[in-house]
Amino acid sequence: MQNKTYTSKDLCFKIKYPSNWLASETIEDIGLVSFGDESAKNSENQPPQLTVTVTALGSNDTLRSFTDKSVAQLNQLPLSQTPKLSKRKLSNLDSFQVNYISEFQSLHIKFYQAWTIWNGFAFVISFIAIENQFKILWGTIEECIDSFEITDNSSSSKLEEIREKTLKPPVDFLLLNSKLINKSKITFLIPNSWKEIKFNTNDFNSIAIDKYEFLWKEENQKPIHLELTIVTDALPLLSSSSSSSSSSSSSLSTSHHLNLDECVRIHNRELLKLGYTIKNGPKQCKLNNNFNYDSFFILAFNSTNTIKNLIYFILNNNDNTITTMNFASTAPENDNRDLCVFSRVANSIQFVNSNFKLSKNISYENLIAGFHFELQENYSVQEIGMLIQFVDKTSIHLPLPTNISIICLPLDETTNLKALAASMTAQLQATLQNFQKLSEERINSNFCSGILMIFSGIIETLPVKASQILLQDKSKATIITINAIDNYFKGALTVGRELFDSLYFFQPPTPKDFTN
Repeated sequence: MQNKTYTSKDLCFKIKYPSNWLASETIEDIGLVSFGDESAKNSENQPPQLTVTVTALGSNDTLRSFTDKSVAQLNQLPLSQTPKLSKRKLSNLDSFQVNYISEFQSLHIKFYQAWTIWNGFAFVISFIAIENQFKILWGTIEECIDSFEITDNSSSSKLEEIREKTLKPPVDFLLLNSKLINKSKITFLIPNSWKEIKFNTNDFNSIAIDKYEFLWKEENQKPIHLELTIVTDALPLLSSSSSSSSSSSSSLSTSHHLNLDECVRIHNRELLKLGYTIKNGPKQCKLNNNFNYDSFFILAFNSTNTIKNLIYFILNNNDNTITTMNFASTAPENDNRDLCVFSRVANSIQFVNSNFKLSKNISYENLIAGFHFELQENYSVQEIGMLIQFVDKTSIHLPLPTNISIICLPLDETTNLKALAASMTAQLQATLQNFQKLSEERINSNFCSGILMIFSGIIETLPVKASQILLQDKSKATIITINAIDNYFKGALTVGRELFDSLYFFQPPTPKDFTN
């Protein structure tokens, strides 16, 4: 298949594309150039399409942070396989690429994306096609992607327009600051058409409440009365029991911070008790502009169906607080204008000047396995089935980034901790060259006891060390694995021991806990 070259002076790039495809360019909040087969446009199936998007980035964004955001978005999609992320070059710049497959109306749609960063902009190349067409066209498309080149025209007025539209509030929105002084300060945008008619605030020891009332007036529309209640609270403590793994098997009563899932579940249960009808949710979401904030939402109606409530639950990992934004509206159920605007307001939220106590550690809790522990905040988390992996963000430039993983496995009556330790040792011996077991000892914390083993070896000429901590809690074993390059292992082991010292188990909630 012959290729043409498309050059965009406004968006500062050029790329090849199939000669029998048509190109179209639009520049608004982002720059978008799409290439498609016009003959397949009216097909009932997804026609193959190649696109290049250009998006302005914030001043603190890097290739790594943009990649983390992109992957976080992908993980919210209904994918039939885990996205495969790898490094590549685009226009001689460091870049990332990913492949994934999604199912839509029984069709397997395959996606490819690659992105890089230049001059404060993200350039993203995407290709989408039904899986069998993807295979047929990939050779041609790969040649097109390899041809991508950024043309240095940093004074492009169109790029500056994109930057201005992206990074400045829309003209029809006002920036509103929470009026709290002693708590986590919040900024967010509201439409100009919302007229504030009442405001009050309450400030307690660990909780802060802002309550706004607005009248929303639009031309030729009936006025809508709105309420926005913003509650910021430190994560509450919940008393729970966990079983010690010592020989006495005594029950340990302790308190742990509720995580976001638990808070949402409790709130949902209270709404049902008050007679609310849940129309949608609870559902996990990612607010578009704030990928650092894990979020859920619930859409509910009161018992008389006269007031709709869209409630967002937002976790601010920086200070371990949960902010609830409860939008209440008198708009009719079939009028969704308010929901669209509520979503935009929630997407604009920012946390600044927090005075809540900051911690050098983050709390991690797994409701399915039933355990909780503390870990240094410079570790990012990834959940792969029952395996939870933490990677030291300061070591991602290394051939082997420092990582700690934790997994729970069921134990039967014939398998004890010693037998599991022997099995894990054999697995590592098969993985590492020049394998050597350096030590084995029993360790104890306030909550549990276990076996600590340390190994050394070589992976592809790289000297590495690994440690495994094996714990037993009732009928399951918990395995903590620490991997690092030899020179970095001592620090990683210290972090792993701190994790172990803070680890405790509790009774996981049963499915009935998630119903009313």
